[in-house]
Amino acid sequence: MKSTTPKVLLDLVGRPMLAHVIRAARTLRPRSLVVIGGRHLPSIRSAFEREPGLAYARQPKPLGTGHAVRFGLRALPRGRGAVLVLSGDVPLVTPATLKRLVRDHRRSRASVTVLTSVVRNAAGLGRIVRDAQGALLGIVEEKDADEATLAIREINSGIYVFERAALERLLPKVGRKNAQGEYYLTDVLGLARAAGGVVGLVAAADPGEVAGINLPTELAAARRVLRRRKASQSPKAL
Repeated sequence: MKSTTPKVLLDLVGRPMLAHVIRAARTLRPRSLVVIGGRHLPSIRSAFEREPGLAYARQPKPLGTGHAVRFGLRALPRGRGAVLVLSGDVPLVTPATLKRLVRDHRRSRASVTVLTSVVRNAAGLGRIVRDAQGALLGIVEEKDADEATLAIREINSGIYVFERAALERLLPKVGRKNAQGEYYLTDVLGLARAAGGVVGLVAAADPGEVAGINLPTELAAARRVLRRRKASQSPKAL
């Protein structure tokens, strides 16, 4: 992003990018809300020092999403229930979509449910691979994908709901034998399916909701989206 400011703290219509994600999460009234970060975590904590009810978890090395969630789980109080995993650089997801994701997860009694979307350009994103009946076979990261998989336009948003017991049981089984040498959180889905668990898929109606922010042009586009929402919707809908 050509900035010394951590990406999730970049201004997005008067608030840090991460603040939009936290605000959407709060609409679900979670019992606990944990922010996971690496070397920039002190800056993030400082930026949100007036934000009540946040816990923090530090990922000591950037070894992938599965690795990050391990540390996030340790920061959660003990108990049962669902764990919603969001991405700090996917700030346009709406409360309505998150509520639908959690509702469908509960109705299907799934071990894990992933938010997907069909996009025009899937470059750089993990692909959703389904079987002939439409059930999930797995999520394949682009660097690990063959030509047929690269042609798939349904992508992983990086937003999931896990049953905590399933996540704690399966996450230690995730390895890092892949092109990036990382612990992929997506591998938990295949493990859950292999263990006989239900893996749910919920598609976002608007692909723009799951757009990640990695470039200045994408940040500018997100600002335009939020300004349009603010102009057309009530404050509760933002």
